[in-house]
Amino acid sequence: MPEGGRGGKGGNGGVATPTPAPIDYRLIIVLRLLVYLRDHEYVARAWQWLDMESRARLGLFAIRIQCLMRKALAKKCVFHRREEVEKMSKARFLELMVKKIQSWMRMVLAYRQVVYLAQQTLRKYVPHMQQPYYYHPYTKVKSYKKPLILHQKECYAITIPDKSLEQVVLCFACHVRKAVVNCEQCEESMCMVCFDSLHCKGIRARHTTYKIPVCAYCTIQVASISCLTCILTPPAKGHIKESIAHSQRGHYCDACFRFEHSPAQNKKYEANPTYRDNIRDMVLYSKEVYMVHKYISTPVHTHHQYEFVHTQCEACNVYSASWRCAECVMVYCHVCMVGIHSKHKGYIHHKVEVLPYYTPVMHESYKKDVLKQELNVQLERVRQRLGVEREEVKYYSSIILQAW
Repeated sequence: MPEGGRGGKGGNGGVATPTPAPIDYRLIIVLRLLVYLRDHEYVARAWQWLDMESRARLGLFAIRIQCLMRKALAKKCVFHRREEVEKMSKARFLELMVKKIQSWMRMVLAYRQVVYLAQQTLRKYVPHMQQPYYYHPYTKVKSYKKPLILHQKECYAITIPDKSLEQVVLCFACHVRKAVVNCEQCEESMCMVCFDSLHCKGIRARHTTYKIPVCAYCTIQVASISCLTCILTPPAKGHIKESIAHSQRGHYCDACFRFEHSPAQNKKYEANPTYRDNIRDMVLYSKEVYMVHKYISTPVHTHHQYEFVHTQCEACNVYSASWRCAECVMVYCHVCMVGIHSKHKGYIHHKVEVLPYYTPVMHESYKKDVLKQELNVQLERVRQRLGVEREEVKYYSSIILQAW
C-alpha cells in the first residue's frame, strides 16, 4: 500500500508533512571536543577568547539594541507629541469656532430681544380707511414708514375706528370722565367719583354695580364682543399678544374684533390706497342711506365662536348701539341713527337719547317695560272706550225710561 493511505500524500488527508531541517553534525562535534578538552590550556585560552569576543559582540549588539530602542522611543515620543499638537490645534480651532458661534448667537439673541422689545414698545395705529402709521409712546415720534428695527416682524397693531363709531361711554353725570361701572338699579354708566358722590347714602347706597369691560387690545373703547375661541386658545409662544392678561383675553370692541378677525380686508386696504380712498369718499361721505347701510352691514366671516356683551344696532346688526329712539322703540349705532333720522322728514322730530353701557339684559328689560307701557295704553284706551259706551248706554236707557 502506498505511503499516505487513502488520504493521499503524507497520510494526513492530503496535508504535506514539513521536512525537518538538516542537522549540522560538525558543530556538534566541535562543541563536544571543546567540552572534553575544557581543561587543556589552549582550550582554556580559546574559551577565554570566545568569552571576551562574545562579550564584545554582546556590547555592540546591546549598544545597537539601545540605539534602536531609543530611536523607537523617540519616534513614539515624536508621534505622541504630534498627536498632542494636533489635539491642541483642534481644540484651539474648536474653541475659536465655539467663540464665533457664541458671539453670533449672542448677536442673534440680542437682536431678537431688541426686536421683541421694539414690538412691545412700538404701536401701529390703523385709522379707519386711512394710511396706517407707527408711533413710539416714549419719544412721541410718528412715522408712516415701518421702522427698520422690526425687519420682517410686526409690532402691536391697534385700529382707530371712525369718529362716529367710537365706543367710548362717558359718565352720565359729569359727561367728562369715562364711565367705569354700571349701576344695575339706575341702569346708568358712571365714573367712580360720580358714583361715590351719588350713592353714598340713602337707598342708593344699597345699589349693586358691575365693572364695565374694556377692550383688551386697544384699552380705549369698551368691550362689546367676547370671543370664546380667543379666550380658550392661548397665543403662540413669543407672540406679542402674550402681554395681554388671561382674564382680559378675548374681549374686543367692534373695531378691534373686525380688525383681528378680518385680516384679508385690512391687507386689501393697505395694499391699495387708491381703492381705500375711493371707498371712503364714496361711502362714508355719501348722501345715500342705502350705500352707508350696505357698507357698515358687511359681516365678519370667521370660524371663531363669539357672543355680544353689548346690544347691537337693530338696523345694521353689526356695530354696537349708542342711541335709542323712543318713537321707533329701537336702538341704533351712530351711523344708522344719523343716516335714518336725518334723511327722512318723518324721523326728524323723534326723541332720541344716548345709551349707557347697554347690555342685552338691559335691552330685554327695556323691551318688557315698553311692552308693559303699550299694554297699559291699550288697556286705558279700552277702559275709556268702555266708559264712553257705558255712558251712552246710560243715556239711551234714561231716555227710554223717561219715554215710558
